[in-house]
Amino acid sequence: MLPLVTFVHVSDTHLTGKDHPDYQAHPNAHETTRAVFKQINSLPVPVDFVLHTGDVGHDPKRESDYMTVLSTLKVLQPPLHVIAGNHDRSKWLYRTVNGRVPDTYHYTFEVNGVYFACLDSSIAHQGNGRLGDAQLTWLENIVALPTDQPLVVVVHHHPIALGSPPMDAIGLNDGEALHRVLRGARKRVRCVLFGHIHEDVTIMRDGILYASARSTWYQTRTWPRQKDFTRDPVQVPGYNLVTIMPNGDTIIRAYRVPYPTG
Repeated sequence: MLPLVTFVHVSDTHLTGKDHPDYQAHPNAHETTRAVFKQINSLPVPVDFVLHTGDVGHDPKRESDYMTVLSTLKVLQPPLHVIAGNHDRSKWLYRTVNGRVPDTYHYTFEVNGVYFACLDSSIAHQGNGRLGDAQLTWLENIVALPTDQPLVVVVHHHPIALGSPPMDAIGLNDGEALHRVLRGARKRVRCVLFGHIHEDVTIMRDGILYASARSTWYQTRTWPRQKDFTRDPVQVPGYNLVTIMPNGDTIIRAYRVPYPTG
């Protein structure tokens, strides 16, 4: 049985312009991201596209910073779809990566019969996220369509609480509202993919699979009841290979990429 679609989920590259104070941070975000992208390019399976769930850039100071970001994104050989994270500037991101500023920052696309709904949870200059009533209604209309077409939902912030107070404080404010919308289409929703937390976590609620990808830069820990943000000194960058099967299965394979040396 052949898959309907196979794609790579990456997140939180946090790429900067060359004059950004974090450009030379160790490990350098451009170096680690290029190492991840080179491994993606060498995968021994056909990859339909790469999906980036936000924080493509890291607090850009000007639109030209995204040109440096783009120089690393161009290492990728498969087509790239992006959404904005809380560290991005949406207008600059879309104009640089896609060549235009869209009417809305939430959008859809379709590959081999699988429908992708990409949400915009970013709030300028804030760590937490929000979709808002208008965007939830837009998604509700998609969910209500009389079809069995597989649906993948994409968002930057984590919609489900992780039990980690500092991280949950900057999660998706209306994540429960999002879940209520999706619960009505649980047979269609193959997965909800997100980033933001710099860790790969899977959550199953009401038959809906939520899954994050680790950062291509540095990793964090979201342990239950932790009091402060904690970087993980052991875990390395990575990405997920997601396969949507025609029998209803969703297969997520997590890959790790050692930090570049030299």
